Amino acid sequence: MLGPVGAGVLAQSQQMASSAKQLLASAQSGGFGFQPEAADTMIKALHESILDLHTLRHHLDAISQKPKLGRTPAAVIVSPFTRRVGTDEQGVVPAIQNLEQILTDMVLALQQAKINYADSDATAANHVHRLRRA
Repeated sequence: MLGPVGAGVLAQSQQMASSAKQLLASAQSGGFGFQPEAADTMIKALHESILDLHTLRHHLDAISQKPKLGRTPAAVIVSPFTRRVGTDEQGVVPAIQNLEQILTDMVLALQQAKINYADSDATAANHVHRLRRA
């Protein structure tokens, strides 16, 4: 069962994921464009964050295993609980995986927004060219 803090974090994570998907869908439908230089700066920062999260994956393997706390009655109870805290749906492992997907979706949205910007620029240039000929 989630406590109030866990429920809040889970809700925020779900909201971020939803927003990233909406951003991507909007970009894919041509809903917005981004100046390439601005998008590239943001994309670079997002890629660096994704690389940092990939580096954490090594440590996530350790979190995903039951800690070796011994065979005392308390250790037998605490060990699986500790593992579950890291790996269940509110745990750090799924949270990091979710964050990786959010960042990836944002990169895809910005890449599409650069294309949209270029297309919009080309359309405007063609329109001005036609007006000059008229």
